[in-house]
Amino acid sequence: DVIIPASLEAGNDWPTLNVTGYCQSIEINGTLNISSTNFLYVYADFTNNSIFSAGSGTVRFAGTNHNIYGSSNFYDIYTNSNASITFHGNQTVDHNLTIYKTLDTGDYTLSGGNTFWLSENGTLEMGGTGDLSSFNTIDLGCDPTDWTNIASTVKYKGTNQNIGKASSTIYYG
Repeated sequence: DVIIPASLEAGNDWPTLNVTGYCQSIEINGTLNISSTNFLYVYADFTNNSIFSAGSGTVRFAGTNHNIYGSSNFYDIYTNSNASITFHGNQTVDHNLTIYKTLDTGDYTLSGGNTFWLSENGTLEMGGTGDLSSFNTIDLGCDPTDWTNIASTVKYKGTNQNIGKASSTIYYG
């Protein structure tokens, strides 16, 4: 487990991850920076109570059931085949969001940039006033070249949910 404190002793700097990092859970009470294209593997929960600067790094959720507490601005999020994520705050994924099992946004907002990809056996549960319209490509469990193995589930559990924009490419499984 990693805890970034809320304050530092004189002469110390906030940590910058400039290699691949691994942790059970992480709690950010101060500042954490990820430099360039590095990876942070998280096997339990991700809690951001202060400043998380993702740079162009990837947070890879490698356990089974994950909670993301607080609001964060990620560059890339990637899960393994057994990982489920539940939001407990608004989240932004600037580049790519790759989910293999389940993403439950709760009543929080998910916004993004490039691609949101959900595996063909995955589940998206979107509550509140969920909004996927900021992603350029949304692939909800489908391979547009092979329509024979589609088994994804999308559950809309809120009100006024915005799925796409006119310039988005959206594939439903």
